[in-house]
Amino acid sequence: MLHNEQGTLQGEQSLRETDIILVIEDDPCNGEFFVELLLEETSFFPIHLTDGLQAVKFTQLLKPKLLICDYYLPKMNGIMLYDRLHSNRELQDIPALIVSARLEGHEREIKERGLVALSKPFDLEDFFAAIENVMGYDIRMPDRVSQSAL
Repeated sequence: MLHNEQGTLQGEQSLRETDIILVIEDDPCNGEFFVELLLEETSFFPIHLTDGLQAVKFTQLLKPKLLICDYYLPKMNGIMLYDRLHSNRELQDIPALIVSARLEGHEREIKERGLVALSKPFDLEDFFAAIENVMGYDIRMPDRVSQSAL
């Protein structure tokens, strides 16, 4: 197989860049909450997936702007998913935020990858600050301010 400079097969198209935020969260209530919050507060299009394999399949076609990923997922944990997606050259620059109720014992692997992690429950201002930290810019619409907590 012949690969071009971007690491894709010659003759294949590059991934389509999107304004999608992938929310990979196996808890339906948390996933829906993140989606609703991001729809309300930002101009991005959040999509909720419930496991890492769905995210792998999704990213074969489209390139999201951000991954918000629970650490404890079925089939592969959030770090394994991050590593798998970032092994693809076209996905290496996608920032990621790891969220979990239990991050104890995983700090080293999170730090080694330069990831930002948030422990649930968290204040929504901290959530948006973490997203803006990994993305490098303000994502909230100017007229939106939330006071709730997860």
